Amino acid sequence: MIKLVGAEHVVQMYCAWGQQDSAGIYVVYIAMEIFERCLEDYLVARSEVDLTKSTIIFTELMTVVRSMHDAGVIHRDLKPSNVLMDSNGHIAITDFGTCAIKPYPYAEVSFFGSKDIGTQYCSDPVMGSTTVKHGEKVDVYSTGVTYSEMHSLNVSKRRKLIRDTDQKYKYGMKHRAHDFLKSSIWKDWGGDLGIVRLTLLIRARPSAILKHLAGRTESRNEQQALE
Repeated sequence: MIKLVGAEHVVQMYCAWGQQDSAGIYVVYIAMEIFERCLEDYLVARSEVDLTKSTIIFTELMTVVRSMHDAGVIHRDLKPSNVLMDSNGHIAITDFGTCAIKPYPYAEVSFFGSKDIGTQYCSDPVMGSTTVKHGEKVDVYSTGVTYSEMHSLNVSKRRKLIRDTDQKYKYGMKHRAHDFLKSSIWKDWGGDLGIVRLTLLIRARPSAILKHLAGRTESRNEQQALE
């Protein structure tokens, strides 16, 4: 937070102090800005997609992501509930509890992930890896998912689908990944299939990814030949 003091669209910290409670435990208190609601509340309460408002929110979100990265901070848990909104609809980012901080802003360093970092429906799957490192792009991934949710009214359905398919996917990988990707689970879904499929493919074996891409190329070639 100290690195981002004064940064636009970041929740500001006014002061901090510590004291012992009645049980003798030392507790740290932080006084911060107050906001009326978060982007999650807005997405749940709305009855239609406001393209103008979504564009403004996304512009401010990208502005703060750039400010964080310029300061050497990677948030690693960007999601609607961590995007606060004031009474005028402007946003501010909060919850830097799992952020990664570079030794200096433009250091060429990356970080290992863990199962405790990020949020399933909004985070780049690489953040769950303890063997593959990640960098600033994980925030861009989460921002893109948030942007897609601002343009969809069935957000809860999408998230439930990701949770359900992630569980079934882990079982399906014991058999064949591409069979699962073609399963009936997609039939009734009218949302952002591209994001969900891509998330699943990233988690698949490289051979499954190559097979999927090869199949798409072959289908495109056949279509061009017919034309």
